[in-house]
Amino acid sequence: MTASGGPSGKEEKLVYKPSFEALIIGVSDRATPAFRDELSSFGVSIDRLLPGYPYEKFEKTVLAASKLFTELEQSEAIAEVGRRLCLATIDANPVGKTLLPLLKLMGTTRALKRAYSRSTAENYNVVTFGAESPKSLVMHMSDVGSIPDMARGSILGMGEAIGVKLRAKITAFVAPMVSYLIEWD
Repeated sequence: MTASGGPSGKEEKLVYKPSFEALIIGVSDRATPAFRDELSSFGVSIDRLLPGYPYEKFEKTVLAASKLFTELEQSEAIAEVGRRLCLATIDANPVGKTLLPLLKLMGTTRALKRAYSRSTAENYNVVTFGAESPKSLVMHMSDVGSIPDMARGSILGMGEAIGVKLRAKITAFVAPMVSYLIEWD
């Protein structure tokens, strides 16, 4: 199964406003004036989000948000941002809330494939799925920039949303491509 949103030719990689909104909502309990100032320094205003931003600004925003989790190692802090972004996306999206009960009934493999098969968050990442067993699935993403742990955290958040404790391990990462082994009990 393949999901495509990849740009054709030399189009700019964009991340759309709802992703920024979800990230900001997801870390709102930890956000500080310094965080807001850091985002403003590279052109992201929490109070006036644009319809979309170049991928580089999204990555900078994720890295700035990860600094809010000082008790975690950087990779885990980035994953926590991804987890919170995923959960906030579901909470903020009426379609996500409507589909959540269906995803829970579909079974873990089918739910993950459905959730990650089409992206409305950006225009560049292509997700494919590889080997699967009753309790595992391999997922490949064509472009996670230099922050594969953000998407790993998103996978963990999706598991939390559908009520399954997932383990996601990066098995290969050659920026910007990544592969994950996702397992559950």
